[in-house]
Amino acid sequence: MSDIYEIINSLPEKEETKKLQIHLINHLEKEEMLLLALRSHKNSKDKQSLLKYFLETMSSILLNNL
Repeated sequence: MSDIYEIINSLPEKEETKKLQIHLINHLEKEEMLLLALRSHKNSKDKQSLLKYFLETMSSILLNNL
């Protein structure tokens, strides 16, 4: 599954990438689904957009669970 972390590391926002990696470490079931979704996008701009949206969604969910 190292592909997903290479894609994540391509994001320009390094602080965001750390949050996303920690989330995936704690939620392994999401890692495979996210990787499949990322592989369906051909260019890196689309992959980055998907990762940013995933992170925003994840952040909202975490805030609502507090």
